[in-house]
Amino acid sequence: QPLIGSAKEKLSQFCHVPVENILNIHDVPNIWHVPLILRNQKAHEAIIKQLNLSRSAGPPELRDWTLMAESYDNLSTSVKIALVGKYTNLSDSYLSVVKVGQESTFKHIKVSFLVTNITSHTRFIIVLNQACQ
Repeated sequence: QPLIGSAKEKLSQFCHVPVENILNIHDVPNIWHVPLILRNQKAHEAIIKQLNLSRSAGPPELRDWTLMAESYDNLSTSVKIALVGKYTNLSDSYLSVVKVGQESTFKHIKVSFLVTNITSHTRFIIVLNQACQ
């Protein structure tokens, strides 16, 4: 949820940052939404002002980026992956593998990527099986 005004004011006061430079980047359905959130909060204006780039920089052009975020949100087919590893109970332990899978399935075959974690005490294996439940 977005920060309320009083929370931004408190952060501004204790962190010595102007209120307009405090951004709220909350959980989103997919990573492609983050630049859109930043644009909607006018992050580019704060950066341009701070770096004194007003003569050479303008607002971001995110039309293609918006289409990509919306496309990802509207995927109807998915591939299911069983991720077997020693540390699957730790949320970030195989994050790079998951992110690569999400990126490549979206870009190359236009399907979403679902992961089922299976703990193993011996070795790390990825099992690709569309029928995996």
